Amino acid sequence: MEAMSDPVVFLVDGVPITASEIRKETAALRAEAESEGVELPLEARMELRQTAIENLMDRILLLREAVKSGMTVTDEEVQQALAELAPRVDGVEGCRAGMDSQENLEDIANRLRVDKLRNFWLSKAKRPKKGEAKAWYLKNRETMQFPAAAHAMHILKQSGPEEVEALRARILAGEDFAAVASEGSDCRDGCDLGWFTEGTMVDEFDAVAFKIPLGEVSEVFETPFGFHCVKVLDRRERGVPPFEDVEKEIEDNLWRASQEEHLHRCFNQMFERATIEEVGR
Repeated sequence: MEAMSDPVVFLVDGVPITASEIRKETAALRAEAESEGVELPLEARMELRQTAIENLMDRILLLREAVKSGMTVTDEEVQQALAELAPRVDGVEGCRAGMDSQENLEDIANRLRVDKLRNFWLSKAKRPKKGEAKAWYLKNRETMQFPAAAHAMHILKQSGPEEVEALRARILAGEDFAAVASEGSDCRDGCDLGWFTEGTMVDEFDAVAFKIPLGEVSEVFETPFGFHCVKVLDRRERGVPPFEDVEKEIEDNLWRASQEEHLHRCFNQMFERATIEEVGR
């Protein structure tokens, strides 16, 4: 019986994309989504075919552009990439068996060429000019409000307030809060809560932690978790960080945005130069 032909659906700069390639890519996209626990509705499943076609076109055009731009890959780079994908274990092939076929090595080399092309494009993006970060900060500073935060230690007892009162009395008499808490608290994660923002803890806890003076030991109070006393080590009021504290973060964000914009522009230019023909269904 004669094998069924694999009809060509698109020609991308003369390179064919066949019906079976589209089906395979569509199935891979659906399997990837389902492996992450995503339940795809019917409309999303129907859109997968178009995404698959776009992926296949991207690969063809990016590889052609990489070759045309002189992106070369050495055998050593391919072997290094293969070792990262499936390292040998004590000289045994293991899960690497079959991965060093000629077809797979060529696929790895092509991926590396495309990676080099992307990195080349990204390297051509313009870095933020002097003063751009400060201008962005002045324009957007109100969006950078950070919530109030506190650094506190606490003692927790679920049995009743009397035990917390007894532990608190030892601290007021001069014993170290952390030492007493480590000995007597029910809190398994330690008495030092580190920094936490307002609204992270239950309301009853916040009402104490964001009110008592720094360094003082609170009265015993109750939350849904039990009975506590708290010592606040430090506190930060709600506000906008000074520019000096966020300057590098803003510059990095502007740099990434510039790279993304330049990458998008290079993609568009690449597609504008391409000849794409739909020759089948």
